Amino acid sequence: MWGVTVNAIAIVAGSLVGILFKNVLSEKVSQSIQVALGTITIVIGIKMALKFENVLLVVGCVAGGGVLGTLWQLEKRIEQLGEWVRRRVSNKGDSRFAVGFSMASILYCVGAMAVIGSINSGLTGDNEVLFAKATLDGVISITFAAIYGIGVAFSAVSVFCYQGAIALIAPKVPVLTHPGVINNISGVGGILVMMIGLNISGIRKIPVGDYFPAIFLVMLLAPFFA
Repeated sequence: MWGVTVNAIAIVAGSLVGILFKNVLSEKVSQSIQVALGTITIVIGIKMALKFENVLLVVGCVAGGGVLGTLWQLEKRIEQLGEWVRRRVSNKGDSRFAVGFSMASILYCVGAMAVIGSINSGLTGDNEVLFAKATLDGVISITFAAIYGIGVAFSAVSVFCYQGAIALIAPKVPVLTHPGVINNISGVGGILVMMIGLNISGIRKIPVGDYFPAIFLVMLLAPFFA
């Protein structure tokens, strides 16, 4: 669990740095950074998505996850959770808190590194992947927090719970380490990351939270297609 802990700490640290220096950035510069960050996120998502090995599985999981998430109103519930956390830490109304919490939580959790790193940590105690992810997440958190505020820092709780759960479960489900399973998980995660990139860059507003069940569907079904 040490790697999971370091990842969460890196997100908080990066967020605090971003908040401290956000006033240095003008609105025009912030918008420019936001578009750049959104575009880069889309490219990262494409790279991840192209690793899939079974197109029907990926399409089915994304579509099915979207249906489940829409019926359960997950996007709304995630934002409500972010708003609940905001009210506990601040009396000031700031819609960016919930948005930052929601987007950062999903972005940091859907990647293949989150799954692979947590599995390695749980099975062998190898935290190398999670340490690398912690570095990336920390750097991204600087920019995210400068734009969306302290809500990004609280996504560390989501990351800790999600990756910690995988690390604890992995020893009991070794099939998750199969390359084909990991690649299909990466494919679904990459599509969700692309959606986040479209949101950040302002190209299209997508309720990414509604698609989050796709990750759990592919983790459940991918072993049968390996």
